[in-house]
Amino acid sequence: MARFFGPRMAVIEGDVQTRRDTEQIEKAGCQAWQIETGGACHLDAHAVKHAMDHMELDSDDLRLLAIENVGNLICPSGYDLGENLRIGLLSVPEGDDKILKYPSPSLFSTINVLLINKMDLIPHLDFNVERAIEECRSLNPDVLVFTVSAKTGEGMEEFCDFVESNFS
Repeated sequence: MARFFGPRMAVIEGDVQTRRDTEQIEKAGCQAWQIETGGACHLDAHAVKHAMDHMELDSDDLRLLAIENVGNLICPSGYDLGENLRIGLLSVPEGDDKILKYPSPSLFSTINVLLINKMDLIPHLDFNVERAIEECRSLNPDVLVFTVSAKTGEGMEEFCDFVESNFS
């Protein structure tokens, strides 16, 4: 996603504590704002609006505002943040059984796109990609799926092409 960094993208980052992810985003050249929830398991529209009030979002170059909600598979999916596209991330080490363990209304029943990340670990773990996709589509038949590795870059070009074609 390097082609989005810089003035084309801004990120609102939600975490329970620390600015670690935001610092990494800023190092990549992207505008970012950290929301520390202090224990809450999700962001809400009020917190997102407050963050937006502190960011420079009126640039003609800005094409994408990404909001990373606090990371769990249940709580954040129940809160509408006004997003145009909802992307869920399932990491291979988490296991292919997570999708049906968290049925409707969960992340997997409300997303537009499922990213299965850390595909570089497939040879080392017992993760059935087809099972994960099938189970996600049993909850959400129209979900688009991208298999990616943030570490190696596998699948990232296709995902970036999708985002760019839909939001540029």
